[in-house]
Amino acid sequence: MVFCNNAVYCPPTRPIRTDGLGAALLRNNAVHGRVTGIAVDDRRFFDGGTPGSAFVDANHRDFWPKPGSALLGRADANSAPPLDFNATKRVLPSTWAPTRRMDSNGIQAGPSSPDSSAEG
Repeated sequence: MVFCNNAVYCPPTRPIRTDGLGAALLRNNAVHGRVTGIAVDDRRFFDGGTPGSAFVDANHRDFWPKPGSALLGRADANSAPPLDFNATKRVLPSTWAPTRRMDSNGIQAGPSSPDSSAEG
């Protein structure tokens, strides 16, 4: 199994359980909440911050990363699909591969955001 470049947010009463993953490839997954079975080691898992600090408006399901979000700049380039979650072709900055950088291509809001100037 490959589990890379994800953001997993759980309430305090529900831990993120990683037992049973065996030899799974784990890279650059943001977590918020209690994690059991594996350490938050900044390689397989890193602290993604609170939903309020990571996303534009998580309460209204706007999960576009905020400027300064802990999610930005953390992706594993080797595990990124060619299209993003909006079915837009990823633009890979020349510095992406060596730094494992993920970028929002300068867009401040997702296409589904009420204040977005992007078409979608």
